[in-house]
Amino acid sequence: MKLPAVRVAPRVGAIGWLHRHVIATPLDAVLASLIVALAIYAVPSIVRWAIIDSVVLAVTPGACAASAGACWAVIHTHIRVILFGLYPYAEHWRAGIALLVVAVALAATFVLGVRRLRAVISLWVAAAIAFVVLMAGGVFGLRPVPTDTWGGLPLSIFVFIATVLIGFPLAIALALGRGSQLPAVRVVCAGAIEIVRALPILTILFCAAIVLPLALPGWLDPGKIWRVIAALAFFYACFQAEIIRGGLQGVPPGQRLAAFSLGMTLWQTRLAIELPQALRYTVPATINQIVVALKDTSMLLVVGLFDFLASANTAISKDEWARYFAELYLFVAFVFLVLASVLTAMERRFVGSAERG
Repeated sequence: MKLPAVRVAPRVGAIGWLHRHVIATPLDAVLASLIVALAIYAVPSIVRWAIIDSVVLAVTPGACAASAGACWAVIHTHIRVILFGLYPYAEHWRAGIALLVVAVALAATFVLGVRRLRAVISLWVAAAIAFVVLMAGGVFGLRPVPTDTWGGLPLSIFVFIATVLIGFPLAIALALGRGSQLPAVRVVCAGAIEIVRALPILTILFCAAIVLPLALPGWLDPGKIWRVIAALAFFYACFQAEIIRGGLQGVPPGQRLAAFSLGMTLWQTRLAIELPQALRYTVPATINQIVVALKDTSMLLVVGLFDFLASANTAISKDEWARYFAELYLFVAFVFLVLASVLTAMERRFVGSAERG
């Protein structure tokens, strides 16, 4: 007679977490041991270089030359050029407030969550308008600043926000168009998506920045920054459209049949029933694509726009601090890491809101 198996209660607390995630299998235990050994070997040297022996404040690079650690003084000395690039020095306060507006919008988005999507969209439209007013000026007594002199982190943030705000509605239109019952609409949307997805982003940026002005009359040319934003938005939209299309295909067919039984038309069903559910299904993939759009702003350098990375390069390219470029790139990477982490936290917030809603 076979005795019934005894069910062992799962371990709780820190020991239970280690058992489930670190040493669940012999292979996991070996990999964890290797990681711990590597950390024991590398972390003390990194901490000594980055913190203990580092130089944070210095007027000249001579103080850094006498130290064996990192020279963070290069960031302190060039911080305004790194953050704001070519933007007029006397107007840096406006660029700083514009960045603060974005930070407030991010915090408010995190609080509102996905269940108040309309409020989130309205918030970001208002934040984008306030950002442009602060950066461009020409109203409320603010000195006009042309977009050619925008630079640094505000330029990267502005291009990123404009890319998502323009590209996301376009992505919805492309996704719905690709599933349209009209052959002409379906072919045009599918062709646009497939062509753009097959091209490198640098090709699209070069066409927008260099080739397109040759084909447009002067009065129709909106300016380089707007051409680049349009190119990035269309590139983002074509990738996001496939994510949304996958979400639409994941909506149970019974939802459409139930809507038809209530007398709703096809487009009413698409927009009011299927699309909201599809957007909830695709929150993780959508946030991932938004993070990619954020990192794509570093490509602005190749078309002559002084984004955050270009401003950091320019800050020390021709002075005595040039040897400390590693610290500069680490600072830029840290800023991008913080922004990406905020977007990741927002993803978790949105997924939690969607599951509770």
